[in-house]
Amino acid sequence: MKKTFIFLIICILSYLTVNSQSTDFGGILAVEIEKDLNKYFEISFEEEIKFNHCLTQYDRFKSTINVNYHFLNEHFKAGISFEYINKMNDYRVFQNRYRINFALGYYEKIRQYRLNYRIKFQNTFKDELRGEYRINPEMYLRNKAEVGYLFINKPIKLTLSTEFFWRINHPEKNIIDNIRTIVAIDYRLKKQHSLTFFVRADNEVQVNNPENTFYLGIIYKLKP
Repeated sequence: MKKTFIFLIICILSYLTVNSQSTDFGGILAVEIEKDLNKYFEISFEEEIKFNHCLTQYDRFKSTINVNYHFLNEHFKAGISFEYINKMNDYRVFQNRYRINFALGYYEKIRQYRLNYRIKFQNTFKDELRGEYRINPEMYLRNKAEVGYLFINKPIKLTLSTEFFWRINHPEKNIIDNIRTIVAIDYRLKKQHSLTFFVRADNEVQVNNPENTFYLGIIYKLKP
């Protein structure tokens, strides 16, 4: 099963590489702190910076606070998150954006495998003083499926996820316009510290002049 899982990852990455019209390559650095408040609630904070144009240009800074509630024997999770984003817009001006998300997820263990499905309702509010937007706020329904493999007696977990971005408030095109695929390796340094190394592909679909961006990323995670 482990060989099958790794083979599947290789096939997906090969397909994206061959069929994409990649226009950019970037990098992501992030720090995440997560804390269990009690048996049911957890809170997390994350700071992220992103680079594009072959790692030569700073693209955005994102700060996130997230609260989750676990229920039904921790198989289900409901969450709400708030994000502050400082991002370069189409006019090459840095702009403040604000985002609120509502999410519902399902989690299951099958031997060494970890299965996750999450649906997220996302609202992004853009600063009209630094750009004009036909649609504001911008709303998406994001569907994400993830499978993870936990190595026995090793502090390593391998994960593969695919996420579909469904634009839901466009006056003409309520379509899936982006597909995000992530392959990640989680390495536990100590009980409370871990690192995640990942490759991410953002592929636009069903739009004019689709952009395809590939990222390398590192996340440091702390769970005190």
